[in-house]
This record gives sequence, structure tokens and C-alpha cells, in this order.
Amino acid sequence: MNNTNKIKFKKENDKPTFRDSIIFIMIVILCIVTMVTIQLRSQQKKETDTLNSQRVSNDEEVTPVSEEADIRDDAVSEAEMMKESVDLQTSAAAHRDIINENENTDVVDNTDKSEEQQTMPVPVPLEFVPPAKGNVTKKYSASELIYSHTLDDWRIHLGMDISSPVGSQVSACEKGIVEEIYEDEEYGVTVKLRHNDRYVTGYSNLSGNLEVTVGQHVEKGQKIGVVGDSAMYEVLDEAHLHFSMSEDGVMVNPEKFIKF
Repeated sequence: MNNTNKIKFKKENDKPTFRDSIIFIMIVILCIVTMVTIQLRSQQKKETDTLNSQRVSNDEEVTPVSEEADIRDDAVSEAEMMKESVDLQTSAAAHRDIINENENTDVVDNTDKSEEQQTMPVPVPLEFVPPAKGNVTKKYSASELIYSHTLDDWRIHLGMDISSPVGSQVSACEKGIVEEIYEDEEYGVTVKLRHNDRYVTGYSNLSGNLEVTVGQHVEKGQKIGVVGDSAMYEVLDEAHLHFSMSEDGVMVNPEKFIKF
């Protein structure tokens, strides 16, 4: 009994050891660390919640703008499609108008052409007749030489002489226009008639008393003048009309077109 009391008294009077101090300090530090950790986690959670709430609010603000942009894009697309449709319709209508106009023009042109064909006179083929009465005394010759009584030589003869007394009537062999009137020593007084773009006839050895003037339109058989003796190169030949004819500017034999 006495021993037990001694031992108990001895424990109650013991002082804290260094180990106990260390343990106590560690416990305090652990408590502090735990409290700080809890506080940091709480603060971090608050910050996370704040960020999430800001993101949600930003998304809510951005979404209407995006929706408005999509609506505007859709409206623009629809407007462009409507414009393209209108342009296509306008182009098609213009194309139809052009086709109709061309068809109408073709109809008008065809009508005009048919009217012109009906109103324009049909060209009448030329039928040449002898310009004077008489026999042919000297024929046309472009290669074979013919003797000239006046000049006493042999030469070509680009025309034909129709024997006819002085004063005999000379007439137009076909209708035409008086293109030229002149006088020279070789053929004397000469009248040129143009009948169209191809044919010209010449009447030479006429007297000076002519019935036509330059530029005058004459009919077939109309009097031009009378036979004379103005051609000095043929003055010794019997009285005659020297008649010539050209086709496209080249002298040709009148007997190709006229039956004498």
C-alpha cells in the first residue's frame, strides 16, 4: 500500500519532456496547416464558382448576338437568292424580248423584201436592133486586116460600116443614156449610148445636126441624128454609118447581138 502511493506521487510530479513538446508543436502545426488548407480550398471554390457564373453570363450575352448574326445572314442569303431569281427572270424576259424583236424584224424585213420584190421592176433583157437601114459593107475585124480605100493600107476595123445615104436616119439600137458626144478625124461626129453596166454602143460618121444631148435618156428606135461624111479616115468610102459596140469595156463584134 505504501509503495503504490509513492509511485503515484512520483508521476504527478513529473515535468514534460522534450519529446512531449515536439509532439505538441507538431499537433499545433498540423492543426494550423489543416485550417489553412480548408480556407484555401474554400476560397478556390468561391473563385471557381465566380468564374463559372461569369462564363454563363458571357455565354448568355453572346448567344443572342450570334443568333442575331445568324438571322441577319439568313436574311441576306434569302435577299441574295431573291435578287438572283429576279435577275434571272429579268434576263429571261429580256432574252425573250430580243428574240421576239428579231422575229418581228425578220417578219418586217421579209415583208419589206417581198414588197420590194413586188414593186421593183423585173429587168428586161436587152434586144438590140440595127441602128440604120442598109447593107454591111465593112465588117468588124479585131485580128484580120482590112483594106482602107481612104488610107490605102491594111488595118483592123473595130466596128462595122452600114451603107446608107447621107441624111439617112440613125436610131438608138436599144434604150439607154447618152454618155458621150465628141468629134475626131478618125471617126468624125460620134455619139456613145450606155445601155447598162455592161454594154455601150457607138454611132460615128454622123452629121453635126444631132437630136440628143449628153445625159439624155433615149428609147429604142429613137432618132439620134443622120448619116454624114465627118469621118476623115473613111471619106473615100461610100456613105455609111460606122457602128461599134463594147461589152465590159472591150470592143466586140456587133453581129453577136444584132441580126443585120
